[in-house]
Amino acid sequence: MRQRSLDRLNAVEPTVSFHDQVLANQQNYETALYWATKYHRHSPWYYAIQKAVCATEFAKTAAQSNNPADWKQSATSWRRGIALLENAPDNIPAEIEGSDRKKYQQAKDNLPAWKKQLTWAESQERSM
Repeated sequence: MRQRSLDRLNAVEPTVSFHDQVLANQQNYETALYWATKYHRHSPWYYAIQKAVCATEFAKTAAQSNNPADWKQSATSWRRGIALLENAPDNIPAEIEGSDRKKYQQAKDNLPAWKKQLTWAESQERSM
C-alpha cells in the first residue's frame, strides 16, 4: 500500500511541488489505509475470498493453456482459501457492513462448492 502511494506521488507532473503531490494523494492514501486497517482483523474472511478469486482465474488460464502448473496453482489457491475460511469465526464481525457482509456470508455458505472445485482442479492436474 505504501509503495502504491509512493508510485502515485512519483507519477504526478514534476512541475508540481512535493507538498502539492502529498496533498493530492493524501485522501486516497487515507482511504486505503482505513480500508486495510478495518479489514486486517478479519483477514481470514477477506483472504479466503481473494484465494477463491485467484483459484478461479488460474482455472480459466489452465482451461485455455492445458498447463498442469496452472491447475496446480488453482488447486493450491482453493486449498488455501478453504483452510482460511474453515478457520474464520462463525459469526461475521459486526464491523463488516452491507454488501461486504453478504459476500462473506456467501463465501461461508459456498464452502462445499469450494471443496468440489478443489477436487476438480486436483483431478485436472493429475490427468495432464
